[in-house]
Amino acid sequence: MNLRDQLMKSGLASKEQAKKAQREVAKQQHQKIQAARDPNAVHELSPAEQLLAAKREADRLLNIKRNEERLFKEAEARAIDIISSHNLLDSRGTETYHFIVDGQRIANVMVHEDQMYALERGELAIVSLNPEEAGFALVTAENAEKIRSGNAKFVVCQYS
Repeated sequence: MNLRDQLMKSGLASKEQAKKAQREVAKQQHQKIQAARDPNAVHELSPAEQLLAAKREADRLLNIKRNEERLFKEAEARAIDIISSHNLLDSRGTETYHFIVDGQRIANVMVHEDQMYALERGELAIVSLNPEEAGFALVTAENAEKIRSGNAKFVVCQYS
């Protein structure tokens, strides 16, 4: 025998009051279930839960920052590898090729005549890890795309 039956038997509660109380309990349980299912519902958090949620958010942001830094370093390492192993720039070039760096200044590299025509056709590209230091390299369009996929700022000049 449950509490409701005991209260009715002793005369402390009528059948109507028992039904009303049962409906109220069912309604509260239904609302609790609906609130748990609703992802947009605002839940009251204790101070400890708020602190934990703030720490989780800070950790999440730190992980995002670290991941971006790791991806940048990987792209830079990949670009260094491609540039060092596929550099076509020859210091004995006979023609001066002028190009614009970052839309601000004009730089130049010495290339051979066939390389100049390949640059104009977009078959070659000028790349640099640090354009301010004027350390330019000449690579094929395929290698420039590989470098661009990691970080587009390393590709200084490429015509399409």
